[in-house]
Amino acid sequence: MQAGQEHPFELEVNAPYSLNYLIFLQNVFLNQTGHRNGQLLFPYLDSSQWGLLDEENFNRAFKEVWEEMIQRSLDRRFDHNGILEEQKLLFLKLFEGQANHGYIESSKAFHAWWDGIAGKIAVERVFDDDSMNKIYLELASSVEPSTENNRLAIDLVYDRPVLSEHCKAPWYIVLPIEDIFLKNRRREVTESMRLACR
Repeated sequence: MQAGQEHPFELEVNAPYSLNYLIFLQNVFLNQTGHRNGQLLFPYLDSSQWGLLDEENFNRAFKEVWEEMIQRSLDRRFDHNGILEEQKLLFLKLFEGQANHGYIESSKAFHAWWDGIAGKIAVERVFDDDSMNKIYLELASSVEPSTENNRLAIDLVYDRPVLSEHCKAPWYIVLPIEDIFLKNRRREVTESMRLACR
């Protein structure tokens, strides 16, 4: 999205495979370990044969892999449907003994959902939504872009990152799609986006 001549501010919105695969694994792991007081997260799958790391090691490895993928996004490296295979060694850190079977099964399950209408297309639906347009117009009227920085990069994820805190950097933010759709979160989300534009 880009405003007219009077507002050179731009939004670059992506729904990266890598971060959404990590959220997918995070939710499978949280369901497996009984976090969230019994509240089930998507997807609810039997991952007992996947060989995910134990809680302490998974939390540590997840943060490490998440940070690496965030850094790739900050460096504006293209995230594509082959990223899971290209970065396989990085994602294998989340599995015991770097269990190839668990990685293969989890990536197949992710792709079966993400590459269909219910996955990435649903997340990308945010682009067509009137609420994103309203957020953009509000930001464009209050952000002062410079010649060095005029584009806020937004990586959309289908659910909230729970196991990692790093979701914001200068001119970059990770947003769960519910923050765009839920009107009662609009002010907080817009303010977070505005603060990222520095």
